[in-house]
Amino acid sequence: MVRTRILSRFGAGGPAVDTVLAEPVVRPGGRLRGEVRVVGGDIDVTVDQVAVGLVCRVDVSAADPDDGASVEFHRGTVADAFTLRAGARHALPFEVEVPWETPVTEVRGRPLPGMAVGVHTRLAVVRAVDETGMNAIRVAPAAVHERILVAFTRLGFSYRDARIRDGRLDGVDQRLPFHQEVAFRPPESYPGWLSEVGVAIVADPTGADVVLGLAGRLGGRGRGRVGRFRVRHTDGPDWPAVLDGWLREMLAGPDGDPAGRAGTGGGSPEPAHSPPGRSVAGRSGTGRSETGRRGTGRSAAGRSGAAKRAWWRRRARPVDETAGPGGYDQPGHSGGAPDGTS
Repeated sequence: MVRTRILSRFGAGGPAVDTVLAEPVVRPGGRLRGEVRVVGGDIDVTVDQVAVGLVCRVDVSAADPDDGASVEFHRGTVADAFTLRAGARHALPFEVEVPWETPVTEVRGRPLPGMAVGVHTRLAVVRAVDETGMNAIRVAPAAVHERILVAFTRLGFSYRDARIRDGRLDGVDQRLPFHQEVAFRPPESYPGWLSEVGVAIVADPTGADVVLGLAGRLGGRGRGRVGRFRVRHTDGPDWPAVLDGWLREMLAGPDGDPAGRAGTGGGSPEPAHSPPGRSVAGRSGTGRSETGRRGTGRSAAGRSGAAKRAWWRRRARPVDETAGPGGYDQPGHSGGAPDGTS
């Protein structure tokens, strides 16, 4: 059993919490298992609830990647109310779902620099709530993520960076109010104006929406296109060829036209009406909300860094497994660089 220790105290003589995880790596759509060990302090206390939450660091400023906010995006209840006697020890096992949209932190064992995903433990007693600091966990890709990310490197793309961006992608049914974007530099086999390709893979129980953003400059002006494609977990084609086909199809569109396609495995084309820009969300210079809102309230777009962080603290409610189907706080489902080596 691999142990990840998290310790927090309610001041001198208060209860202590130690969380042990069963596995070193989790995957989107999988389960996070472990045990919360609670030790009583100097006096008896009534514990209202013990919970564990998944946390990530979200960029709230496109201009400053260091301007971010820690957001709890999923929470599972470990134990409800009980009396914690002085000096008593309790071992509380837990098993919580890992949302399909959880950001990936590594591909084939190689870390994606800048990705910060972790777990913290929340202990609520009468008139006091305390949370441990975030303890990083490793999130490996589901098969659908891995196939697409590895396809980039097999086509000769080189990894540039990865970010977790606030906001929703147009035309994508997201559960969480942010998305992960991985950026690659293209090889010489693609047009010289193309300087970067960004990809966001928003997975769900049946498959994933793949959003590609092309960015570059030609003739002294910016140039970009966005495309959206749907794949199934059961799809098993030649993924480098499929990805190359998507990119060539987008590149063949009229200059300045998004030329994106929506379909299954690149079929049944339908325009993806997202304006061009650096982010795959198609947000750059559009003056539109970053969220593509579906009743989500105001976006953090256009706010100062401090205002965005305050907005996130108010807006980003955790997902609770005990809640019913609905928005991102009520999930409707259970649940170095990428390379091409085996």
